[in-house]
Amino acid sequence: RNRKERDQQLADEQREQKEAAALRAEEEKKSKSLSSSNTADAESAARARRLEEARSHAEAFSRDPSIKSVRMGLKKRINLTTNQISATQEQILAKMQEYMAVLETAKTYGEAA
Repeated sequence: RNRKERDQQLADEQREQKEAAALRAEEEKKSKSLSSSNTADAESAARARRLEEARSHAEAFSRDPSIKSVRMGLKKRINLTTNQISATQEQILAKMQEYMAVLETAKTYGEAA
């Protein structure tokens, strides 16, 4: 009888350990989920701030009369580049590089404004 009781007690202890491990795993999973959610919220807020800063710079750039000729020049370069795109991969890459140069120019003027 003592052996049966010991075996039962051992089985009960093992079951309790498994249940405790399952509870710890569930708590850890919840903790990771909350941490991941907080990280996503922080990243989203940072993106929203960058977007608002970009909008603010763009608005200042578009309203500044002293750089109107620069804006017109950038617009012409973008339109010309767009009209010159052909169906070859090489030409598309070349035009993308031109777009990047136009954007860098706009960025420089936008930061100065």
